Amino acid sequence: MRNKKWSNFEERELVHFLYDRKLSIKEIAKTIERSYDSVKHKAKEICHEHRILVFGDLHAPYCDQRAKEIMIEIGIDFNPHEVVSLGDFADMYSVTLHQKSPSMTNVLLDDIRAVNKELDVFSLAFPDAKKVFLEGNHENRLGRYIASKAPELFNMLDIPSLFRLKEHGFEYVKYGPNQLYVPVTSAGTLAKFGMRHEPLSGGVGAARISVLKAMESLFYAHNHRLEEYHTKTILGRSVFGTSFGWLGQEGHKAFEYVKNPHTWQHGFGLVWLLPNGECIHKSMHIKDGMCTYNGKIYK
Repeated sequence: MRNKKWSNFEERELVHFLYDRKLSIKEIAKTIERSYDSVKHKAKEICHEHRILVFGDLHAPYCDQRAKEIMIEIGIDFNPHEVVSLGDFADMYSVTLHQKSPSMTNVLLDDIRAVNKELDVFSLAFPDAKKVFLEGNHENRLGRYIASKAPELFNMLDIPSLFRLKEHGFEYVKYGPNQLYVPVTSAGTLAKFGMRHEPLSGGVGAARISVLKAMESLFYAHNHRLEEYHTKTILGRSVFGTSFGWLGQEGHKAFEYVKNPHTWQHGFGLVWLLPNGECIHKSMHIKDGMCTYNGKIYK
């Protein structure tokens, strides 16, 4: 590694990687040929970070298994303190009010079993991480179906119970127009950004319009696209809107009712929440079944 030049971010990530593997500060400094004080400063920052793995739109049971596995493999190496599903973890095709394909014969029990199986995967992969389940419009299909087709079942079936979210270790955030989840820093203060399933605007340019409406930084899902917009307030504070893509199965019949699926991209996000509430985040694009993290290709 002698005379190797890294950007500040790359060097920080390398220190993070070695620090998580229990190397001492002295050992890390020797390995990457950097000063003890420089490594000590970065290690101190890393020690107080709150790392969050963020994803949305898994659409179980119609998820892309390889994309999901790549995210989990990188997630394990990232070693998050928190895992957040931004909604549509489940597709709930069995109770959609859209016109269904005649070849799709699944029933609600099939959906429930498939989703619980996927939740088991995340519980096993990230046993020590806080896990948060934001309800999306697809999970909300159940409530809309009951209200429209079977009002007699109102309040008898609900997402947290059917998916055994407590048993799987997930906190639940209900779907709605004012849905918002705000993580907590390692210092116990609120993050200076929010998370929700839907952007505050649809169509092209959703990131820009969402930021201008929210007047705050926002991570969201729903539109299945990798997109980002940054601006500053009049007082100089940076704000952003970011969507990390989706993890569903491209070309599946469950999505035939949607226009322009060719614009969707597979991906997820890594967020470093700092003690002051600000964050560093990185969109992880899974392209052609491959994604890179810390100089390694996952495929």
